[in-house]
Amino acid sequence: MNEHEYDKKLYEFSRTEPEIAVGLIEELHRKREEHYNLLLKLNKNARKIYEKIKDKQDIIKTVKFSEKEYIDKPLAGIDGSMYVIGGRGKRYYAFISAVIVLMERGLSSTGDSVKTLYPRDCIRVEAFDDPSLGNEVQRIAEDMMFYYETKALYEVNHMCREQGKCYYVFIDGPIIDPPRELTSYGKKFAYERLKNDIIGHHILSRINSVDSIYYSYRIHPFIEAWNLRSREHYIVGYVKNTRTEQLLTKELINNGVSRNLVSSFTGDDEIAYMVLSNAVGDTDNYAYLGPFRITCYDDELRYMRTYLNEGLTLYYIYGINRWHNKVFRLELGVSEDTQDNTDISRVFDNLYKLVLTITLPGNVHPLPVVVAHEKCKIRPGAAQLIYELLLSGIYSDVISSNELNESDTMTTLNLLREVIEKH
Repeated sequence: MNEHEYDKKLYEFSRTEPEIAVGLIEELHRKREEHYNLLLKLNKNARKIYEKIKDKQDIIKTVKFSEKEYIDKPLAGIDGSMYVIGGRGKRYYAFISAVIVLMERGLSSTGDSVKTLYPRDCIRVEAFDDPSLGNEVQRIAEDMMFYYETKALYEVNHMCREQGKCYYVFIDGPIIDPPRELTSYGKKFAYERLKNDIIGHHILSRINSVDSIYYSYRIHPFIEAWNLRSREHYIVGYVKNTRTEQLLTKELINNGVSRNLVSSFTGDDEIAYMVLSNAVGDTDNYAYLGPFRITCYDDELRYMRTYLNEGLTLYYIYGINRWHNKVFRLELGVSEDTQDNTDISRVFDNLYKLVLTITLPGNVHPLPVVVAHEKCKIRPGAAQLIYELLLSGIYSDVISSNELNESDTMTTLNLLREVIEKH
């Protein structure tokens, strides 16, 4: 917890009525032993799970590594952001951005070796009418954002394939994103843009389907990156929040772990944390669970079916951030004809060690994920100001200024700020 978060909590605590605060503290104190016994039970069950799997290298693996080996690896981060505003007459505006952050010499990067790229057409304002009267606005905007974020994936592959500039690319989130079925509007949106796109023409030559085109578009860059791995080029899904997911839970049951043991945990996050803590104990080693292959098609994962049927094979591991003990999942998409599980395990071994290296003290997540997240962020206040003032015609005052230099973004921004303040 940083100082700002602590001060905020302390302030809110001081604003709470004394009778309520004291009453809650006393009530929680009475439940302390109950909570302690629950933790003991979970730790005991985690120990049993660990004892069951500890000798299975394809389920749990302990690793040692030297940070020097990974400190200069070229890194990239890709992330997207969106903010929705409007609603009058069912008309909404989705403010969207997608960026690529390049760190050409990894953690040793400084100055010119750190670059932020804005792929073509990836800063957008998309207008749309929501027939659901607001119920699906956020999902529609997300679908649009992921389309543009996927364009950035094609860009980094092009840089490796055509220019020889290859990276360990981390995306903020899972490979199958959004982790749900697309909205009808989102499917039509992707179709309308891809039918006028070179890549889209190639996809449509195989499947002339509004419903399937986004899924084909999304999986291709992951498979292409896997085929470029000999150049040390990868696209890796980094999943921050795994708390309530059941992928690992089901995998452990399939590997002979008692259902009663895993059912005492809330989800993958809790199981992974406690099992891996047992694996490393007080040593300087690290451990991860996997790699596992996603093969199940139950109701909870039915949205994955279209992607996997399009030729994507998805593998993942669970690991722990050594600074905060926060569980994360790493994902790789590989072509369905890949048969060498040894190669997959070797790649994950290196990726896990790389993530440990590039997650710095004070950070919860790997550096390229953190930087890309900040660079792409559309802040609500900025979006609201743009919507309220610029659409009313203020921007025309800037366009007509004699001071404007089209190539100077900062000049435009400063002029814009002055005009807004005058109004």
